[in-house]
Amino acid sequence: MKLFLTIILYFYLTLFNIHSIASEEQFDQDKIKIGVLVPLSGENKEIGISILNSVRMAITNIDDKKIEVYPKDNKSNPKLTFVGAKQLESEGINLVIGPVFHENLKALDKVQNLTFISLTNKTNNIPNNVISLGVNATSQINTIINFLKKQNLKKTIFLIPKTNYESEIRNSIIKTNYNFSKIYTYDINPTELTSQIQQISSFNQRKRNLETRIKMLENSDDYSSKNELKKLEKMYTLGDVNFDSVVVAGFDENLKSVINSFLFSDVSSEKVKFIVLNQWFDSFFFKEDSLNKIYFPSINYKNFESYRKTYYKKFGVYPINISILSYDAFGLSYFFLKQDKENIKKNLLNKKNTYLGKIGKFSIENKKTIHDLSMYQIINQKFKNLN
Repeated sequence: MKLFLTIILYFYLTLFNIHSIASEEQFDQDKIKIGVLVPLSGENKEIGISILNSVRMAITNIDDKKIEVYPKDNKSNPKLTFVGAKQLESEGINLVIGPVFHENLKALDKVQNLTFISLTNKTNNIPNNVISLGVNATSQINTIINFLKKQNLKKTIFLIPKTNYESEIRNSIIKTNYNFSKIYTYDINPTELTSQIQQISSFNQRKRNLETRIKMLENSDDYSSKNELKKLEKMYTLGDVNFDSVVVAGFDENLKSVINSFLFSDVSSEKVKFIVLNQWFDSFFFKEDSLNKIYFPSINYKNFESYRKTYYKKFGVYPINISILSYDAFGLSYFFLKQDKENIKKNLLNKKNTYLGKIGKFSIENKKTIHDLSMYQIINQKFKNLN
């Protein structure tokens, strides 16, 4: 642990030394200056540290001595984000990696001399000088829809939790022009949730179907009826549900609760396909039998694992998942600054190019990133690429 802290502190000192030198030479036109505006203190500091470490890895791989990095701590605070942005602007920087969170973007349109590559995956109300690089709902839902078509699944229901990202999901669904069979908003309270899932799956009706059929067979001496009765007595419900697949926009314990509620309602992965949003290959899924066989869209898994291993070898801990975005954000920043540093905003925001990074293929359109994702399935504690 001490070794890790020493490495991190040495890295900070190195960056701040670079920053000090850069301030004295800020009029040197050959320098490639990139700002990093992330939380380096406060409750989200681990995210900021992981992002800076990822940037350090990118610098090492690019190996250009003209690169200068200017880190600023915004403490995940909108006001401090604006202050840090103004400081970066005064230091002659025009391209910044960060902020991480959507709520920190509020006042950045007032710093028009800067272009920001934010790691947020939210795309609503993005300022004109900000690109959201995160794996957004639109990219994920488009990938899911393609999967549904390939699998010939035509009766898909979509479940969205009552959370602060509900409108983001709904807007993304609308933009696809795809007709899901039903779209439900569900309560994240476990008690309310179970009741809702039972209604969605017609659990009570299917249970009555079973009870009625058993009563009809109990008075029969027919051999086939007796065999059927034995089978029915092992069942919980009788009859099919009116959907062939379920998309759940939940995460972590909430997602687990939804899937378990379906299981309690006698709807398993043997009957329907369960699809979730990007889960960043979380090993959490391996610990829950109920989450086996689910499907989800995500970035390039091989690249993600390679990145994690390289990061661990260098820093002694595994990275925060979204820090891989900062690795590509840095490569993107370097590319455009190297090409034409005077027209960064125009080139980044208006040119529709396709890029290939650690996260896979992606393009930038209308201030948001369109990711070329793959579909994966969890099978026996492994992530299987279905593309």
